Amino acid sequence: PQGAPSHHQRQRRTDVQERTAEAMAEFAKYRARDGIFTKQFVLSNIVTMAPASWWATYGKHLPTIASVAQRVLSQPVSASAAERNWSIYGQIKSPDRNRLRHKVADKLAYCHEVLHLADKLQKASYSQKATSW
Repeated sequence: PQGAPSHHQRQRRTDVQERTAEAMAEFAKYRARDGIFTKQFVLSNIVTMAPASWWATYGKHLPTIASVAQRVLSQPVSASAAERNWSIYGQIKSPDRNRLRHKVADKLAYCHEVLHLADKLQKASYSQKATSW
């Protein structure tokens, strides 16, 4: 049994609730096209500008959702990590090992990636500082 939440946990929960309320209020303004979003040039630039740039330019009136939008929309899009993961998973869960449980296959895929990363770092002459016990 856990005790009552600490003061820090209660404060953090309150902060999250406040930020959520701010984001919901800002989103309502955006959806209703209030303020700067009534201007035709702002709306026409949605089509012509890069999304992250548009939010950086016009999102100042909605700082909470603009910061999230900029972070999400600035991320490069690539499926290579997913493709690599599917390839590894396909090698692990082959027709010969079709009885392998999903949880075990996940752990094996994770181990494969960790070993691959360690090998890659070793080949790049990477050395991690270790402290003795």
